[in-house]
Amino acid sequence: MLKLPLVSALLLTVTAAVPAAAQSASTGTLFDGAATSSSHQSVSADSGPQTLSDYGRLITHNGWYLAPSAGFTYVNSGVSPTFGLRGAWRINRKFGIGLAATGFDFEDEALDRDNLEAGYGGLLLEYVLNSDDLAHAVIDTTLGGGAVCLDEGNRNDCDDAHGFFVAEPTFNLELNVTSFMRAAVGGGYRVAIAEKRLGISSSDLSGFVGRVSLEFGRF
Repeated sequence: MLKLPLVSALLLTVTAAVPAAAQSASTGTLFDGAATSSSHQSVSADSGPQTLSDYGRLITHNGWYLAPSAGFTYVNSGVSPTFGLRGAWRINRKFGIGLAATGFDFEDEALDRDNLEAGYGGLLLEYVLNSDDLAHAVIDTTLGGGAVCLDEGNRNDCDDAHGFFVAEPTFNLELNVTSFMRAAVGGGYRVAIAEKRLGISSSDLSGFVGRVSLEFGRF
């Protein structure tokens, strides 16, 4: 007879303990979930999930310019004047991508030619340092190709021509003149790779370059 009250007491104890344990476990799970959710919300509030529309925000500013240029270059140990045209899309006032073209002509008695004309151009890549400063630096590179031709006599005809690959890195100092105009002066080196014909080699077409340009556009 004494066993029945003992069993009843044990059953009551277990019955009371199970809901308490279940409540404790449930509270712990919900709390962890709330903490996890809170943590996710905090992270989400700081950075947020990445979406396709976010990539449009990588470009916060668009600019552009068009620039006539003039300068000089060394060709086969001689100096020749140059003229050209450049233009680029400026992204976030830091990166530029566009096109560049340069032409020059020279006389070279060493090559036994009356006159040689050449032109080259291609993709223009730029990196701008501190664009908002009055004077700042621009590092650029032109990658592309060109052609050099022989002009014998005064006929202004290209009797023979052959192409070459060119890479021309330059360092420039850019000055903010007005809101729509900038002036730049710089120099670099033209690396040309050409098949040797007409006595003209890659080393003949490679050389130092200097350039002055006026840039007009939206910066």
